Amino acid sequence: MRRPVESAVPGFKENANTINTLPAAERTAVAWRRFLDHPGDIVVAATQGAGCFAAYEFLFNTAYQLRKAGLHKQVKLTYVTAEPFLGHFGIGGLPHGEQLLGMFLKKEGIGTRISRGIDHIDQGAVVLADGEKLPFKFSMVIPPFLGQRFLNDSPGWSTRRARSSSATPTRARSTTTSMRSAWLPRSTLPGRHRHPSASPRPASRRR
Repeated sequence: MRRPVESAVPGFKENANTINTLPAAERTAVAWRRFLDHPGDIVVAATQGAGCFAAYEFLFNTAYQLRKAGLHKQVKLTYVTAEPFLGHFGIGGLPHGEQLLGMFLKKEGIGTRISRGIDHIDQGAVVLADGEKLPFKFSMVIPPFLGQRFLNDSPGWSTRRARSSSATPTRARSTTTSMRSAWLPRSTLPGRHRHPSASPRPASRRR
């Protein structure tokens, strides 16, 4: 069972909806039904340190549901992520992932805040590390997760870095450099978004 780090971002537990557990998802479903009666801006976000990016699936499902409800043109939908680029996923990205996600976001009219941490969540607003405030009538935020208890309690089964980064989350840092260093794997070179495991396509043979 996932164990969300609710203390990673101040105000998360009190003011944000999430889908990290079944009870949380059920509460979010109730909040969505209330939102449909009183629509307004929506913020979907993945906090700094989040390793599960179900936020993308939720984001596009939300865009679909807004169209279905006839609210697409009335609601401003914004996606916030600490990833250094779209589709990074905490693993350095996938081939063409950033390009494809960018096309979908543009098609659906979804705004983005990329490489941005969250300082705290107020009642009705997500406040970013640089001070920008994003008001919302509905939000869904993916937090970091702790590892399984038996792994953390078993010596040698998890690294010290993994335990410390999960158990002692820090508040968002406002500089782009710090966000990039937190997300990019060492094997990823600046300016190159290709996944480390991706290999170039072989040249086609001429007949």
